[in-house]
Amino acid sequence: LLADVSGHGVPAALIVSIVKIAFWFQRALLNRPSELLMEMNRALLGNIGSEFVTGCYVYFDQAAGEIHVSNAGHPPAYFLDRKEQTLNSVRPAGRILGILEEPVFSTDVQPFGQGSRMVIYTDGVLEAVNESGAFFGAERLEELIVRTAELDAESVAQAILDAVMQWSGGEHQIGDDVAIIVLDSVDRTAADH
Repeated sequence: LLADVSGHGVPAALIVSIVKIAFWFQRALLNRPSELLMEMNRALLGNIGSEFVTGCYVYFDQAAGEIHVSNAGHPPAYFLDRKEQTLNSVRPAGRILGILEEPVFSTDVQPFGQGSRMVIYTDGVLEAVNESGAFFGAERLEELIVRTAELDAESVAQAILDAVMQWSGGEHQIGDDVAIIVLDSVDRTAADH
């Protein structure tokens, strides 16, 4: 789960704690992403004031070689086939958490075999602004994900963070929190040895 709380400072930090607890209490639903987000929404509703939470939840079904993705008003997840150099953005229908009583969440299933990469991130990546007020944006992020296809997951996350910091004019110029998760598939035969 990658979640992003509206607001800043101590109130947002307290809401993060509530989100962690809400997630933990739904652990029986880990393999059912849309249901998990629905139950998290029920737990958060009325307990986080006027704030809200966006989130992207992914469940990796290793036996099937699939990732199940559900979204709660969060930026799209990216899936890169490193062999074919094709990039897909995935954003299943879903509303933000903690505001609506009966939001609808759907789940998208993506193949995740050898050579696959998934990238999820917070909106601080897309909304980073440069000195001219231009956003970093999705197109720049997509180009970077494809250009760094040969790097390992940790290096890709660092490359994205470095690009956002450079775009913004330095670490202290970024106006929002930035979180990035990069997940690579593992060659099972190599992993077994």
